[in-house]
Amino acid sequence: GNKFLGHIREVDAILHVVRCFEDENVVHSTGQPDPVRDVEIVETEFLLADLETAQRTADRWRAAARTGKGAGKEEEAAFNRAAEALGEGRAIRDLDLTENERRILADARFLTAKPGLYVANTDESDPKGEGPLASALRETKGAGNVVPVSVEIEEEISELPPEDQGEFLAGMGLEETALDLVITACYRLLDLITFYTIANDKLSAWQLPRGRTVDQAAGTIHSDMEKGFIRAEVMTLADLIEHGN
Repeated sequence: GNKFLGHIREVDAILHVVRCFEDENVVHSTGQPDPVRDVEIVETEFLLADLETAQRTADRWRAAARTGKGAGKEEEAAFNRAAEALGEGRAIRDLDLTENERRILADARFLTAKPGLYVANTDESDPKGEGPLASALRETKGAGNVVPVSVEIEEEISELPPEDQGEFLAGMGLEETALDLVITACYRLLDLITFYTIANDKLSAWQLPRGRTVDQAAGTIHSDMEKGFIRAEVMTLADLIEHGN
């Protein structure tokens, strides 16, 4: 409902967990699993919710523009453009927006403006998502946007001691756990990097959008550090591992 969609508006990206296996013992709401159809149903709901938001906000700015003070005309135009595209079934993230339009539309937190990743929930016999259902999802959404995950295999891995997990993965023909694959895909989707800090022998990891400056990185730790930033000693993780300090 609207409350659920309201929570989603606060996130940076949307992960769709999509059923890509057949099992007569696991009931599907529509009878048979069809990942392409299932994703389309959810994304259509996102489009309709955004369309309602765009139309309502455009009406509000139109009323403001009628005051004769000129305020609201750019905002009305931006939201009208968004509403037109949404009505045609196009997501906000796919529009070629100007910087000013992006700024105006940002506060609406459109669902279809957020990047998306599709987690293909596969059968234990198909950990790489090579079956027909996962393949159909990959063909529709692009291979780079689909991460196959076998929940059954992940559960088995979680019950093993760490020293045995690598051997188990190798036996399944896998190099990484699904959790690691999802995290890596999310980093790529949001274009994030990780930087590390060491204080009092405590190592901490922090996320930062790629391209940010070192003082902005300091602000990720604490806003006062960015305001009073002087300098930082920076090295790559590879150099630290190679040289030790």
